[in-house]
Amino acid sequence: MRSSNSTLRPMEIFESPALPLIIELLADADLPTQDIQSSLDVHFYGLGDRESPDGIIGLEVHGSIGLLRSLVVRKDIQSKGLGKRLVQHIEHKAHDFGLSSLYLLTETAESFFDRLEYVKCSRDAVPASIRSTTQFSSICPDTASVMMKTISLASATAQH
Repeated sequence: MRSSNSTLRPMEIFESPALPLIIELLADADLPTQDIQSSLDVHFYGLGDRESPDGIIGLEVHGSIGLLRSLVVRKDIQSKGLGKRLVQHIEHKAHDFGLSSLYLLTETAESFFDRLEYVKCSRDAVPASIRSTTQFSSICPDTASVMMKTISLASATAQH
């Protein structure tokens, strides 16, 4: 097992030798994989080795808002704070990109994101640019919870 002090780094998912492992990680967590190879507008960040990542997370940028997506940590090293580190990294990147808020869809991790100060919101309150994403419009079911967080320097740098 690798250390939880693994480095976060941008991951060129389309050229990564880890692409099959990334897809396997997502599939094992029952997360969608059908648009991974066609998601050219998603910034993916990995944790661990490039050839065998411990976890990944994605950020789709739509103007001044973003869609947090594809958060997954290997099952054998969950509950060690790696998911939180990945989310904090995305929040910092969102701040760097000048985003004002992040949205996400989840069927299973609402309590996890609630602890990270994401709040549930109605689908009608979601901006059109997020509602028109493949994740929102066709991949995630209507039963998925929608959550959002306003991004500020404080939230982007929090190390709770």
